[in-house]
Amino acid sequence: STRKESSAASDVYKRQEESIHSWLVTKYNMLDGYVSRANDVVSTYNSTGDPRPCDSLVGEMFVIRAEFGRQTFSPRSKWYQQYANLWGCYTNLCQWVGHYGDDDVALGNFNNNVAALAL
Repeated sequence: STRKESSAASDVYKRQEESIHSWLVTKYNMLDGYVSRANDVVSTYNSTGDPRPCDSLVGEMFVIRAEFGRQTFSPRSKWYQQYANLWGCYTNLCQWVGHYGDDDVALGNFNNNVAALAL
C-alpha cells in the first residue's frame, strides 16, 4: 500500500511540474511580442513625446505581472527559479516602458533575467 501511495504522490508531483512548465512556456512565448511592442512604444514616445502608448502597454503588462503574483508554485519546484526569472523579465520590462525607455537599471535587470532563462 505504501508503494502505491508513493507512486500516486509521484504522479501528482509530475503533473504539477508539467503544469508549471506549461504555464511558464506560455508566458515565455508571449515575451517576444511584449519586447517588440515595448521597443515600438518607446520609439514612438522618443519621436512624438506621446506617453499614451507606453502607459497603455504598461497597464497590459501589469496584468501579466499580477498573474505571476497569484501563482502558488512551491519553491521546491524544479521550475521555481525559472518562474522567478520570467517574472523578473516582465517586471523589469514593465518598469522600463513605464519610464519611457529611460531606465538603464530596469533594462540591465531585464537582460540579466532573459539570460538566465532556461525553459
